[in-house]
Amino acid sequence: DGLNTYMVSKYTRAAGFKMALSGLGGDEWFLGYPYFFQHEKWSQRAKYSRLIPPAALLPFKFRKAKEIVEAYKHYYRGGFSLQRIVWDSWTLQHKFSLPRPDIFPEAQLEINDHLFSQDSVNEWRFYTSPVLLRDSDQYGMANGLEIRVPFMDHSLIEFALQLSDKEKTTGKPKELLIEAFKDVLPESIYNR
Repeated sequence: DGLNTYMVSKYTRAAGFKMALSGLGGDEWFLGYPYFFQHEKWSQRAKYSRLIPPAALLPFKFRKAKEIVEAYKHYYRGGFSLQRIVWDSWTLQHKFSLPRPDIFPEAQLEINDHLFSQDSVNEWRFYTSPVLLRDSDQYGMANGLEIRVPFMDHSLIEFALQLSDKEKTTGKPKELLIEAFKDVLPESIYNR
């Protein structure tokens, strides 16, 4: 993500712009990413988690998958956060001497009609804030470009988090967000 942001910022600044708007937050708060809908897949894999060898014997990719599966096995939807953290706990503890991320208290805060909002909050805690927002700021400024993130406005976030799962899952990714801009944007943009 950092390299993408750096290159886009570089060419945007070279085109003469000093400020740009980012769409960061649109996918995160309005379910634009496919992984928001992968709970069932991981829950199914959790049934076979006892067949997976201990973490120390596995390559990174499989260690992380094992950790996600274990989280789904013990905490419904708890593995969502682990999908979005760059490293697995074994690597954090044994290679970097860092503590395991504390994902499980968040998994206990689930409210029946707002499970996707909880996923969005976890996405914010474990990826959007520490990675994407940091990259936007640092790599934009590295090129002399100020990147603003209107979808991170606290009023919009509060509104999005109050929407029920039923209101957010209308059939198409980000449909609510797209509908909100139909009167402002040309069809060629919102209907890509």
